[in-house]
Amino acid sequence: MSSNLQQTSPIRKLAAIMFTDIVGYTALMGKDEASALEILRKSRAIHQSLITNYSGKWLKEMGDGVLAEFNSAYDSVCCAIEIQDHARRELDCKIRIGIHLGDVTVENDDIFGDGVNIASRIQSIADPGGIYVSESIQRLLRSRSDIDLEYLGEAHLKNVSEPIKTYYVKGQFFPVPSQNKIKELAGGDRKRIPVIAKIAMVAVILSVFAAIYWFSIREPFIESDKVKSIAVLAFKDMSPDHDQEYFSDGISDELLNLLTKIPELRVISRTSSFSYKGKNVTLEKIGKELDVTHILEGSVRKSGNTLRITTQLIKVADGSHLWSETYDRDMEDVFKIQDDIANAVIIQLKISLLGDIAKSTKVNPDAYALYLRANHLYQQFTKEGNEKAEDIIKQSIAIDSTYAPSWNLLSGINLIAIVHFNQKLQKDGFEYAKTAVQKSLDLDNNYAPAYAQLSLININLWDFDEAEKNINKAMMLDDRNSNIINAAIDNAIQSGRLEEALKLEHEGIKLDPNNYVLYLSHGLTYYFLTRFDDAYDAFNKNYFYAPNTGIIHTNLSLALTRQGKLIEALKEAEKEPDDFWNLYARTKVLFSLSRKKEADSLLVHFIDKYSDFGASNIADIYAFRGEINNAFKWLNIAFELPERTLLYNINFPSFRILYNDPRWNVLLAKMKLPKDHWLLEKKN
Repeated sequence: MSSNLQQTSPIRKLAAIMFTDIVGYTALMGKDEASALEILRKSRAIHQSLITNYSGKWLKEMGDGVLAEFNSAYDSVCCAIEIQDHARRELDCKIRIGIHLGDVTVENDDIFGDGVNIASRIQSIADPGGIYVSESIQRLLRSRSDIDLEYLGEAHLKNVSEPIKTYYVKGQFFPVPSQNKIKELAGGDRKRIPVIAKIAMVAVILSVFAAIYWFSIREPFIESDKVKSIAVLAFKDMSPDHDQEYFSDGISDELLNLLTKIPELRVISRTSSFSYKGKNVTLEKIGKELDVTHILEGSVRKSGNTLRITTQLIKVADGSHLWSETYDRDMEDVFKIQDDIANAVIIQLKISLLGDIAKSTKVNPDAYALYLRANHLYQQFTKEGNEKAEDIIKQSIAIDSTYAPSWNLLSGINLIAIVHFNQKLQKDGFEYAKTAVQKSLDLDNNYAPAYAQLSLININLWDFDEAEKNINKAMMLDDRNSNIINAAIDNAIQSGRLEEALKLEHEGIKLDPNNYVLYLSHGLTYYFLTRFDDAYDAFNKNYFYAPNTGIIHTNLSLALTRQGKLIEALKEAEKEPDDFWNLYARTKVLFSLSRKKEADSLLVHFIDKYSDFGASNIADIYAFRGEINNAFKWLNIAFELPERTLLYNINFPSFRILYNDPRWNVLLAKMKLPKDHWLLEKKN
């Protein structure tokens, strides 16, 4: 309901309520009114941005504090943590935050109820710089490994009849309540209540808490008329020889992409949905971890040209099966089956759809099966798999050259070969990839993934204008496809729009919360912006979701080095299995530890092995050591090669020592960076 319409009756609902307050603001106003008002302005700007980022609703300002509500307990606490992180870095004051999940009443654009009162009182007892939450919030976050809550005790709160079990957020920069405070909260001057009154109150409170508990355990799955959410799990391969996994995965992936075209539906992306494949995890747990209201699962049995696809839609809150269907069809009907399943989801979720999402594509069934096989190998992201994928997709195109996704996949396979596996000559490879993706667009000029793919080729050729034009076109056509969002992030970083990259990474993580690549990118963006604590946290999540992925230990080491935790940094660097990154990280840490002789030896070894494609990393090491002439020497070598990673690496914090040297501006001019690149806008 829009804010300018009068509500005719109160609305009751369950919500996570967050109260914040600037500590000592009244005293500050008395001492320096101008400074106090500036702090208030910055604080509100921080709140407004982050509350929106975490899908919350700014309700109103409460003096120097803010009252906000969230549909998700997890989002409310994540938002509070980010508010405190920003406040610590950007405000000359401290904020305290309280959060509670409870019943509230909304009437005439205002909010009332015990849920609001309890959140306010919890905030009032929080430590400066701290976050306190009630047990109703803690219950919903027990399975979250990325949020650490410690039991504080039963706090007696003003104007709250019964003690509230309270927890505080633990972390490197969060205060730990003192033992005296814990004792003080557990005590307090409480008036004695007559026994009969207590019995009556207990009966009422038990009923209220029973209701709160019932709804709070369902909290992540509260359904809204405006927002529905779904995860499409990898369908099971039920074929006779169990050799059709590529096909069952492909059908799931195609369905997922089809559902993303529904604006009213939040669809979790492939990486996160498929992360539960082969694991014995309950649907309730999956629903909570992905924060979705519904799950679509199924199986595929393919024998020759005959298909049997069985699927079911499940409501996560109570595990009920809303709909199920079995389709016995021939391969020629595969797209019709996908359309039927998507339309069934729309009907069951009571979504009003404007327009048609049906796939009108026609493709030879044998060619389509080969396309799915090639895409399955491509998704494995290995050199061997990529080479096989190229052979198979060429076979598919030989059978049917009219299917736009096949040409786009051929382009992607070639781009990966150049960028990640150092195969093929760059110039010839990029031109081949560009020709293939252009063929895709000739067949379907509204195929969003092809515009995203073309933008990646553009950016690798340092064609910034074309890259921006094509990624904008892709986002306009489909801004909820995780692959397109990833391409937009890549473009933003390499074009020097780091704040834009942060925003896109936040959006990507909402749609793909288990995607380690997003956390890797998020950490690098923070690192480039010298927000090293945030970078470390993001790299830690990267490690959590993909502990065996290369470069993770290097990134953790780089962040720890910048935090001054050098022994930990060296341990992380030594864990790195990749020789390039191991040498790179250890060279920097050993120099920081004043073990210069060892650092010099490693640097010589690094130059001998990797000067042909690691020139900008060598320049970074020299800049880190303060050797400015050598840093410029290797930056110019990187430019002349040209080194593909230079657009990323030019953002390294070590290069800030070069900013006031005239040679720096000469280099930037030669690179012809876009005008809005942050390095061109910075103040010396």
